[in-house]
Amino acid sequence: MQNLKTTTARHPLLSASILVAFFIGALLLLPSALSTDESSKLLVRNIYRYAASFLILGLLLKLGWAQGAGLTTPMRDWGRKWAFASVPMLCIGLINFTAVDLGKLEFTLSSTALWVVDNLAAGLFEETVLRA
Repeated sequence: MQNLKTTTARHPLLSASILVAFFIGALLLLPSALSTDESSKLLVRNIYRYAASFLILGLLLKLGWAQGAGLTTPMRDWGRKWAFASVPMLCIGLINFTAVDLGKLEFTLSSTALWVVDNLAAGLFEETVLRA
């Protein structure tokens, strides 16, 4: 563990690039390698996203980098204007919403639950991989 910490401290850009390339490459390759139908691929993709996210969170905590990544920083230390950081993401969400065909939306319990699980997996994966 100390070797990993020393190497990443010595070569932060290279280490981050390798880490991101590895996790995103595995995300693209694993579902096709492990399953054939689309629902199985979605399941494999989500399981991988959660597993990779928790692995990275564990590494951040174990190496003592959680506060530097903003994971354990108390809300009182965020500053008064922290909410402005969500404005770009809200704009992207609104732009994406304009492409939704409202006539094809299904609001059943199963489709809503799958949507929530899929989006939480994607969000957690993106936040941990790209923040780490």
